[in-house]
Amino acid sequence: MGVLPEKKCQDEIMIKKQPSKTLIGVFVLGAIALLTVGITIFGTGRVFTKHPTFVMYFEGSVKGLNVGAPVVFRGVKIGTVTDISLRFEPDAVSVHIPVQVELDPNSISTREGKLDPGEYIKLLITQGLKAQLQLQNLITGQLIIELDFHRDKPVRL
Repeated sequence: MGVLPEKKCQDEIMIKKQPSKTLIGVFVLGAIALLTVGITIFGTGRVFTKHPTFVMYFEGSVKGLNVGAPVVFRGVKIGTVTDISLRFEPDAVSVHIPVQVELDPNSISTREGKLDPGEYIKLLITQGLKAQLQLQNLITGQLIIELDFHRDKPVRL
């Protein structure tokens, strides 16, 4: 039985492996993907901005209104629809459709600067601001929520 010299065993251990090109490629692609996601999330500014949420109820069908639909005031987009659900009231045997919207605080300002949309919208509601569904696209039947003043109609909160 022969025993290998000690020096030869050390030489075999010292052989360096070449880095895997596939592994490097996967690492680079992963880093690019993380960078893209980070820019998308933090670049929108929505992460650290408080968006006031309101709930609206509409009589009749909301067919054509989708999550992500714009909320506009006289043609200016000030928010988006975030949730549409169905609420059954067993006592009254009725069904309500709450539509939840978020308003963009950067879309409303005065000469002095930005306003808190939550407080501003509450003030406008007392002055006759109402929401109604409007057709956004005649071909697809998509709806938007249009805010405007309708002082002749009663406020229903």
